Amino acid sequence: MQPATRVPAVLALAALLAAAARADTITMRDGTRLEAVQITVESLSKIEYKKPKVTAPETVKTSTVQSVEYGKTPTDYQVGVASRDEGDLATAALHFEAASEEKDSPPFVRAMALAEAGEAQLQEGAADAAAKTFSQVIEKFADTRQYPRALLGRGRAALLAGRTEDAKKAFTQLKTEAGTKDLGEHWGLLAELWLLRATELAGTPDKLKEALAGYEALRGRAGDANKDVAALCALRMGRTELALGELDKALPLLEQALAGREKLPREEMASAFNARGRCLAAKAQAASDEANQVTAKGGNAEAARAAADAAWHDALLDFLRVFVSYADVPSQQPEALYWAAQCYQAAPDQDGKGTGASRAAALLKRCRELYPDSSWAKKASQG
Repeated sequence: MQPATRVPAVLALAALLAAAARADTITMRDGTRLEAVQITVESLSKIEYKKPKVTAPETVKTSTVQSVEYGKTPTDYQVGVASRDEGDLATAALHFEAASEEKDSPPFVRAMALAEAGEAQLQEGAADAAAKTFSQVIEKFADTRQYPRALLGRGRAALLAGRTEDAKKAFTQLKTEAGTKDLGEHWGLLAELWLLRATELAGTPDKLKEALAGYEALRGRAGDANKDVAALCALRMGRTELALGELDKALPLLEQALAGREKLPREEMASAFNARGRCLAAKAQAASDEANQVTAKGGNAEAARAAADAAWHDALLDFLRVFVSYADVPSQQPEALYWAAQCYQAAPDQDGKGTGASRAAALLKRCRELYPDSSWAKKASQG
């Protein structure tokens, strides 16, 4: 179904949801939830709310809050969420932007909508648009809970666009203001993690090793109090070890990250599955090489070949998981498509029908046509 034909249904659903749920929910970083409350004030320093049948308002420090679910949001926001969940990020961004202009909504709801627009643009790969949107959050809603998120987003957008020095400035500013503006330890740790990402992206062995050491130290500091940061560190360590060719070190780190995947954003979960799939594919290739050596020596390679095919199958499952379950994460799709094709080519009888070669060709074609500017599309052109 095309986006234009499903919007009326989404609008109707959004109206029903908005009418049915008016109460807000505040989730704290320690996991506790303040449910059925009404938020009256939300700023960079505090959130003020009222409980049912209680006259006097109560407050919590913003830095201790993990997330907020608003019971009442503009219809455009609801449509934006539905579009985002269906993978239509461009449409989602447009509706989130419209919701941010809804004058009847509180400033903190409008700020969240604009931040969501920037996130959708970033996930779509529209780095310049995302940077502009996050800058608008910073300019218009600097005294809301979305300010540190927008500062981090602006840095991420700069990094995506290859403006590494601009990205570092944004991350460094966030790291500094996490202390000076009492934004909370969590934002400071995330700023450090993204500074390390900038180092990792340099790609040289020395920079990769520098980033690896930094991730390990940061993971130790994050600990149980910041499990999401610790999980992200484990993922980046696994990815870095993979880049260094240390597959035996990479795999357990990726397993650790996936074990805590409820703490990871969807893009990072998809990245972890892709990385684990590549580790498994490397092991499958080693098993295939062993089977070939047995055959070359005149031995019976049937058992070795079966083991190799099983290993290719395990790798394929991770790539297909990204392709099917994370279709709304376009940044990870070309890598998954390319490697799924490699698995089908290496063990073409995955489905018992011998259709692997044709499936591989279809996946490579999809990679080339949908993601022509990616490095994976260039690889896909070579087969």
